[in-house]
Amino acid sequence: NQYVYTSPYNFNSDKAATEVVGFAWFNAGFIASTKRWITLNIIAPVGGVINFNNSPKGFFLKNDLFLGRTATWINSGCFNGNGNAIVLSNNISYAFRLQFVGNTVLEGSGNVVTLQTGGAFGVSADATLTLRNMTLILESGAALSLSAATSKIIFDNVTVVWKQDFEFAAGSLECKGTCRFTCSQPVSLLFSTSGNITINAYSSLRLYPQILFKCMSATQAEPIVFVDRTSMLSLAGGGISSGARSLVFSKGTLVVKRGGVLSATQERYKIFFKQAPAQEQLFLLSNPNVLRGSLRDGVVYAQWI
Repeated sequence: NQYVYTSPYNFNSDKAATEVVGFAWFNAGFIASTKRWITLNIIAPVGGVINFNNSPKGFFLKNDLFLGRTATWINSGCFNGNGNAIVLSNNISYAFRLQFVGNTVLEGSGNVVTLQTGGAFGVSADATLTLRNMTLILESGAALSLSAATSKIIFDNVTVVWKQDFEFAAGSLECKGTCRFTCSQPVSLLFSTSGNITINAYSSLRLYPQILFKCMSATQAEPIVFVDRTSMLSLAGGGISSGARSLVFSKGTLVVKRGGVLSATQERYKIFFKQAPAQEQLFLLSNPNVLRGSLRDGVVYAQWI
C-alpha cells in the first residue's frame, strides 16, 4: 500500500506510528517525537520541512533516507544512521544542532551544506559520521563536535570552507578521496586530540592558502597517519606546524607547493623525516626555493632520522 501525506506528519502524537515501512510519501515533511525513537524504512524521498523538534530522541534508519528537492531542516535533533545514508538532493542551510549516534553517512550528492552560526553536527561516543561528496561551509568555531576519543568524522571527497578558528579536542578524523580545506581569511585549525587524522590509500588532504593546521597534541608524534605512499598531504599554500612536540613524517607523500609552510613553533619541536623500508618511504615533493627559503629564515627545523 502507498500512503501520501500532504501535511506534516506528527510523530509526536500518541497515535502516531513508531516505524514506517515501504511506500510512505511525506511530501510536507514530518515532526520528530520527543518521547521515542522513530524507525524509518521508506523508499520514497521526503519533501518539506523536517522538524527535529529539539528532541533527545530522533530517527533510526533501516535503509537510506532520500530527501527531496524541497526538504529543509529546523530545530535540533538526532539521527542514528545504523550504517545507512541520508541522501541530499539540494543545498541545506542549518542553524541548529544535529547529533549523530551509530554510523551515519551524509551523502551530499555534490550539494552545499552550510552550518550557520549556531548550527553544528555532533558525533557521539562510538559513532562515526561520514560527510561525502559535498561542499561543507562552517560559519562558527563550534560547527563540528566530537564527544569522545571514540568519535570519528570521515571526510570523503569533501571541500570544507572554514570561516573561524577551530579546535579538534577529541576524537579522530579520516580523509578519503580528495579532501580540501579552504578559507577566505586566516584560519587556525588546532589538533589537540589524542586521536589521529588518517589519510587513506589513493587519497589526499589539501590545505589551501591561509589554512594553518597546528598539531598541538602532547602525546602524538605522528598525528597525521599515511596509510601508504599513495596517501598525500599537499600544502597548497596552507601550512602545518608542530606546537606541543616534534612531528615525525615516515611514509606517504608530502607535497609542499609555493606558499606552503612546514614549521615548528620553537627549535625543540623539530620536523623529522624518518627513514623507512622501501615500500613505506616518505616522498617529499617541493619546489627547492620553498625549502631553502624556509630553512634559511629559520621557519623549519627539519632533519632526517
